[in-house]
Amino acid sequence: MEVLLLTPGRDKIPNARKRKKLPTVLSDSEFIELMRCFESPVHKTLALVCYGAGLRVSEAISLRVEDIDSERGVIHVRRGKGNKQRQVTLRARAEITSRFRAQICARF
Repeated sequence: MEVLLLTPGRDKIPNARKRKKLPTVLSDSEFIELMRCFESPVHKTLALVCYGAGLRVSEAISLRVEDIDSERGVIHVRRGKGNKQRQVTLRARAEITSRFRAQICARF
C-alpha cells in the first residue's frame, strides 16, 4: 500500500516568481583589460564577437563559421537556451568577423 504525502490543494498554489537580474555591462576600461587577457588572436576575436552579440557561453561553443553572416550582419544561433534557434545582430565590425572567419578556416 502506497501513501502519498501531499497536502490537499497544494498543487493549486502558484509558485513565487523569480526576480530577473539585469546583465552586468562592462565599462570601456574593464572591457579593454579583459581583452588584454587573451593571448590567442582566435580567442580574442571570438570573445569580441560573442560579447558584442550578447551570446551565452553554450551558444559560443556551438557557433560555427557558417553561422556568421557578415554581409547581413547576423549570427544564427542554432542551439540556444531551451534548444531554440534565434538570430542576433552582429555588432562587431565587419573586419573582426572576416578576420575571425579567416582564422577559423585556416585552422581547420
